[in-house]
Amino acid sequence: MLQRSLAAQIAVTLVVVFSIAGICFGYLYLKQEQAGLNTLMLKQAQVLFNQIHLMRHWNANYNGVYVRKDAGVETNKYLYKVGPKKGERAAIKPEIKDMDGNTYTLKNPALMTRELAEITERESNIRFHLTSLKLINPDNKADAFETQSLKLFEKGVRESYEIIGTGDERRFRYMAPLHIEKKCLGCHGFQGYKIGDIRGGISLNLPMQSTLEIAGKSRTTAILGGLTILLTILLVLWLLLRHLIVNPVLELQKLARKIGSDETRHDIDLSHRRDEIGSLSRTLLATEKEVSRQQKELIHQANKMDEDRRHDPLTRLHNRRHLYLEGPNLFSMAHRLGYEISTMMIDLDHFKQINDTHGHAAGDQVLVEVAETLLKHSRSYDLLIRFGGEEFTLVVLNCDHEHSMQIAERIREDIETLSIEYEGATIPVTTSIGISTGKQVELEQMVLNADEAVYMAKSSGRNRVCHIDDKS
Repeated sequence: MLQRSLAAQIAVTLVVVFSIAGICFGYLYLKQEQAGLNTLMLKQAQVLFNQIHLMRHWNANYNGVYVRKDAGVETNKYLYKVGPKKGERAAIKPEIKDMDGNTYTLKNPALMTRELAEITERESNIRFHLTSLKLINPDNKADAFETQSLKLFEKGVRESYEIIGTGDERRFRYMAPLHIEKKCLGCHGFQGYKIGDIRGGISLNLPMQSTLEIAGKSRTTAILGGLTILLTILLVLWLLLRHLIVNPVLELQKLARKIGSDETRHDIDLSHRRDEIGSLSRTLLATEKEVSRQQKELIHQANKMDEDRRHDPLTRLHNRRHLYLEGPNLFSMAHRLGYEISTMMIDLDHFKQINDTHGHAAGDQVLVEVAETLLKHSRSYDLLIRFGGEEFTLVVLNCDHEHSMQIAERIREDIETLSIEYEGATIPVTTSIGISTGKQVELEQMVLNADEAVYMAKSSGRNRVCHIDDKS
């Protein structure tokens, strides 16, 4: 409940706060991007306008430039309509001829600007237009944007621009005024202009696609960067809050809930903290340590008791209780894997006579040395049991008839060759071994079969091995 309430509330609060911050940042960034985009396009337009204006100056400094009137070159008919103010001599000659009879036509600044505009639009999709409110050439008629801009120029505005279109088809329109200079009066003096007056202007129409692509890439980078920063801050704050508050409280809650159970943790230590969490941690840890100590003592005693109950105190072999506790697991695995399993009952011959002749202490020594011999023939995963009295049981996994007979014969021979010395006397020992082998036989049945085989061995003269196969 704590985890759902405290952790969830903190997480939701962080997400809400930083989502609002992200939205505000995005809005401000888009505004700034648009302003930057406008500035960039404005700078491009200003540079281009200045280039056009410089070319017009170059032309005007030479009072226009004459070019040979070859095929396809027409004389600007509007040059015949221009002139100086009344009473002044016209200096405009639309056409001239040289001594060889070649005709040359005048390319004044206006005509050069118009022809350059045609070439530029054809080659680069950049358009510019020379226009005025007092037209000589009707083709230079101003559109709505140009008309509005020219009126603004007369009021002192230095430049005008707007963005038209949508999406990648957006274009940037820019316009700046052209002022009357002394050289301009040769053509426009008759219109009553004075030096410094606004004659008209040049408008530019620039494609924005490449600039928009650059802005789009920058926007993507900024968004990804912003998201990365926001997520990083969120993650850092969340990790800090979890480390400082949520996790300590949850750990203390777990510790309090698990004290006295098998799941009690010993790695929770917040006692170094000098706040309420530290105080509570020290109290819980003290309680946990005491309960843990008592549990360990109880477990140790229980394990010792279980170990004692499973072992024969004389030979230190496992006893019959261990056989019936662990044997079913071994048999279940053998049945599952399809292994054969052999159970051997090893019964010492004439053991009562050894006790009667040499005493029970001698009999105990015989049992200990026989147990040590049997250990040499037992693998770690076999079951070697002191079944009771002078009887031992050996359960061997993955062992067929032939293999079990070989093992039993080696055991019988090793026991027969034992030289057990006790108080100056040598005690001879032999054994009778009964074997039961099968695949799908249960433990209890195998023990019965092996015990029957022992009876057969003793009836046949002792000190021998007899085998009974699975009867099921």
